[in-house]
This record gives sequence, structure tokens and C-alpha cells, in this order.
Amino acid sequence: MHGNSPTKPRPRPPVASVPVPRQPVAEPAGGLDELRASLFASLPRADQRKRAREYLDGLLATHGRKSIRNIAAAVSGRAAEQRLHHFICESTWDWTPVRRTLARYVAVTAPDHAWVVRPMRPPRNARWVLGVWSAWRRASVPVNWRLRPAGDHHRQGKGSLPRSTPQRPESVLEGVVGSCAELVRDWGLRPRPVVMDARGSDVPALVGGLAALGLPVLLRIGAGTLLHPACSASRAADRGMPAGELVGMARGRFASGSDGSEAAVATVRVPGQPGTHAGEAVSASLVAFGGTGTKVTAQLWLATHSDVAAGVLRRMSMLVQRVDDDRLHIADRVGIGDFTGGSLRGWHRHVTLASAAHAAMVFSRGTSET
Repeated sequence: MHGNSPTKPRPRPPVASVPVPRQPVAEPAGGLDELRASLFASLPRADQRKRAREYLDGLLATHGRKSIRNIAAAVSGRAAEQRLHHFICESTWDWTPVRRTLARYVAVTAPDHAWVVRPMRPPRNARWVLGVWSAWRRASVPVNWRLRPAGDHHRQGKGSLPRSTPQRPESVLEGVVGSCAELVRDWGLRPRPVVMDARGSDVPALVGGLAALGLPVLLRIGAGTLLHPACSASRAADRGMPAGELVGMARGRFASGSDGSEAAVATVRVPGQPGTHAGEAVSASLVAFGGTGTKVTAQLWLATHSDVAAGVLRRMSMLVQRVDDDRLHIADRVGIGDFTGGSLRGWHRHVTLASAAHAAMVFSRGTSET
């Protein structure tokens, strides 16, 4: 999967970036009590619910890095540090119901969202981290996380591993499909389009895995990704053609957007995976977004949505930038990446509560209008 570094030319964000105030994050004016009451209802003990509220309040109020020590000092004084450390790193509460409640809350509040998959810098004892964000035109909220332990963590220290950790190490592709499967199969959420930067990934396997879940995709792909033209009798085409060449063949077929932008569109087939349940080729649209006029500057996107206008796909592609903006201006400020402990369970609990803090900031600002 492609990294987080900006790619030129980069798409214009759908809305202006959220401004970064000079003061520290403050507790939202309203709605936090209702949100946290529903989020923490699954915690079995009253003391756990109290610690969760303290930790969430601390993420919203703490200056600087959101370490457990700093959070304790902000909400209850240093005496609370040991209690919060136990709550995050050693307690028995399950973060999955909290994430499920948050995802359902977002689905009701912002029903026209898509799921954007983005990587995040992993903690020191993990190889990679993926976040699934519910994203719409005005905002985005992280609702699920996937982590692959580093080295031999699968064989060591079972107490530090989440119960949901797969028995064998996952690939990034398996992590993407697994995290989306959790949303639709385990949590019962209505399927949403999956948007991600898939350059460097096994695109056919990714499309097939998500198609098996009933999820349409919009994937940014590289010019060398092999696809099949929808109608061709040549043997070379049957073996696949680079996406860049297919776009070149389609440059006479433009779809104009209301903002004056243009896109070249080609109908293609994504090869299936032999010997799997996803072995059938998948029909898709290959779209190259460019500027005005007739020149297409290749940003290549592959969409399995049926009968969706190129302008709509272009706006959906901008959700990747929406997520990156919100991660920088909201999630980073509430400490999404500040956990430094060695416990993977602790990391999952911290990132779950930081996601809740992010949601509290988003919805308190009125950015949830759909």
C-alpha cells in the first residue's frame, strides 16, 4: 500500500482544512455526555465506566502529548495515574463493543458516508496499523483499527495480545478485508463504498476480497496495474494491459463535472483469483481524473460501483484527503498516536478512546451535517 506522503498533483480537498487553534483541545460544549454514556454502556463495571469517562475527558483537555501520566494530571492529579494505567493496559474490558457503538452512531448521524482505509504509523511493537474511517463531505471519524504485531509477538506474551489477533500474521491486504468484514458481518452495518490508495497492493485480490463482502470499491491504482479491457479480441488484452495504456485508449471519452473538471473513463474487467471464491472477473470503471481542458493528468482510480457518475467518484476520491486533514487537525490533537506502552491491548484501548474523543470534537463542531 502506498504511504502517507503527498503525491503530486494532489486533489483539492472537498472543504477547507479544519483550522488549528493555538489553545489546547477543550471539552466540546454539548453532546459529550450522551455520546460517552452510549459508548461506555458495554463496560461491565461502574469503576471501568468512570475510568473511561476520565480518560476521554483527559484526551480532550490535556496539553501536549496524551500520555497516561499527562492525562491523569489533567483530570484527577497524579494519584490517578496508576488507576488509568491499569484501566488501559491491564484491565479486562473489551474495546470491540465501544468501537461498534461508535460506528453505529456515525452511521446514523452521517448516513451518506464511505469507509476510507488509511495506514497510520505503528507503535514500536507492531509492523503496521490500518484505520477504517467513516468519511463524508464535511468530516470523518475513525471507527475501526487493525494491527499486525511485530516479530514473534504471536508466540510471546499472550497476555499482551488482543483476543481477536489472528493465529498467523496477516498481510496488509488481509487486514483491509478483515477490518471491513468486521464492520458488515460482525457489527451488522449497512455496506458502504470502500475508498483507499491501493498503489503497490494486489488490486485483483483486494477487489475480490471486498466484493465477496458485498462492498463496492474506489481504489487509487498505479499506471502499471494490469486490467482487462471490457471488449477486446487480442491475446495481449486477454493477458491484461497496464491501466495507463487503457486510459490512453479512452482519452477521447470524457465525462465533465460541474466544477469544470474532466475525467477519462474506460470500462474494464478486474481479473479474478484462480481457485478462490472470488475467481470471477469483476466489471469496473477505470477513471483518470485531471484538470480542465482535454489533457488528463493521471490520477487513476478503479471503481466497481455501477452507474455512478464520474463527478461523484471524483468527490469520493477526495475523501482520502478529508481523512488526512482530519487526522492532522483533530485525531493527532486528541492523541491518536500518543500511546507509547508495550501492551498491544493497551494500544487498542487507547486508540479506541482517542477515536471517541475525535468523534466528540467532530460532532460538537456541527460538522456532521450530511
